[in-house]
Amino acid sequence: MIDVVALLADLLRIPSVSGNEADKVRFIVEFFATHGHGVRVSGRNVLVVRGVGASRKTAEFPSLLLNTHTDTVPDSPSWTRDPWSGEVAGNVIHGLGATDAQASVASFMAAFVEARFDESRATLLLALTCDEERRGEGLEHFIQEIHERHSVPEAAVVGEPTAM
Repeated sequence: MIDVVALLADLLRIPSVSGNEADKVRFIVEFFATHGHGVRVSGRNVLVVRGVGASRKTAEFPSLLLNTHTDTVPDSPSWTRDPWSGEVAGNVIHGLGATDAQASVASFMAAFVEARFDESRATLLLALTCDEERRGEGLEHFIQEIHERHSVPEAAVVGEPTAM
């Protein structure tokens, strides 16, 4: 079982201010390679696909898209701790982007690897994208590919902390 807190701490130690997500993308690619999954990288975006839709387009079986962003805002002088420490103190983890949205990145990565489902009857897609903090070139890199190669997902879970 993947230790999600340790994974989150590792992610927090990799600065990924908008426009500079390359190191985090490398870490993500290595993580999935370690767990036996190939990835598609486009710019600073990562797409991982499991199940029937990984090998062929099929609209006859359901698919689920998990999407969140890897970038953060810049650090500021107001930080009282190292923003890149990933330090765990009690029940709190400290680091820039811990809630927006590195916790979602870590959770989705672990869920993707550990999901148990009939891969001959469903597709799970994970899009970890860049530039959310500056409305850049994130999920747009994969929308056409998802529609053309994997079919339109029936549902999506977006890992973005909001007041919704």
